[in-house]
Amino acid sequence: MKPWNGFRKGINLGGWLSQSSLKKEHLDTFITKEDIKQIAEWGLDHVRLPIDYTLLQDEKGAAVETGFEYIDRCMQWCDEYNVNLIIEIHKIYGYYFLDGETDEGFFHNEKVIMRFINVWISIAKRYGSRPDRVCFELLNAVMEATDQDSWMNISRSAISIIRVFAPTTKILVCGSSHSSVNAITTLSDFHDPNVGFSFHCYEPLLFCQQQAYWRNDMPQDEKMSFPVSREEYYERLEKYPSIRFTAKNTCPDLLGPDYFKNLFQRAVNYVEKLNTIIYCVEYGVIDRADNASTIQWFKQIHEAFEFHGIGRALWTYKELDYGLKDQRFEGIREMILQYL
Repeated sequence: MKPWNGFRKGINLGGWLSQSSLKKEHLDTFITKEDIKQIAEWGLDHVRLPIDYTLLQDEKGAAVETGFEYIDRCMQWCDEYNVNLIIEIHKIYGYYFLDGETDEGFFHNEKVIMRFINVWISIAKRYGSRPDRVCFELLNAVMEATDQDSWMNISRSAISIIRVFAPTTKILVCGSSHSSVNAITTLSDFHDPNVGFSFHCYEPLLFCQQQAYWRNDMPQDEKMSFPVSREEYYERLEKYPSIRFTAKNTCPDLLGPDYFKNLFQRAVNYVEKLNTIIYCVEYGVIDRADNASTIQWFKQIHEAFEFHGIGRALWTYKELDYGLKDQRFEGIREMILQYL
């Protein structure tokens, strides 16, 4: 699979411009230039910057200049330390992916869709002249397969307008089913060599998100190690129907030493036919997993990324139960870094 140079090994800046209070004190202190310096010293070549639309648009949909200034600041730091940047919309007007948040018409309401496209017009005008350093990711996740066709139409419209201001900037488009890697084979051919497909990988889900308090369907009293046998994983899944439904999209039959290589293979075959790429925008292990299992998981997925030539960004730099900089990973951070 052809590489996207400069976006091979990265990390998310989750919890800064998204999934946070967005209050000025937090925005001014959560990520600083020293953090970008640290990321560069770790040997990573890019960061993914999740952003909530409320930072960039007011209640009427007008652009908010002060919000864009935080992206400018991050861009400036990245330039200083030779780190590339993925700009990603994590939460949009009318749609969000977390439990308790619902679709308020995004996939079918033209006015809501235009709010989304207007965000990207503002971003493309401001950063579209930096195709060597900046990549655009249209949206973090689409949850339901039933929204796939509508999402493809929205993506085509957004990309055509972005191209007016950013003719060669790399653009990533996610699939449905929680941005499953297997949904990639259902995505449209955009006939654009600079459009690729993105996915998340928190598999096996009962391991990577064990005891996750933000999931209504995740047990709070179960621990799991990795590697895990197919038999044990299936036995556990039987107790949790909604998780089992999600897991069916990620080939639990293939658990074993080549699990991730096999998991990614169909998507790799598909994008090679289209002469484009797939990219893993999020992956990681929750801080409740044991150290030995965490290291083994990173080793195995790293081997698959390298085997297929897939770029990726770890979730996440700090806090949010996955932060690599956090004290939880103090004793094993150096081992994890060699597998990013």
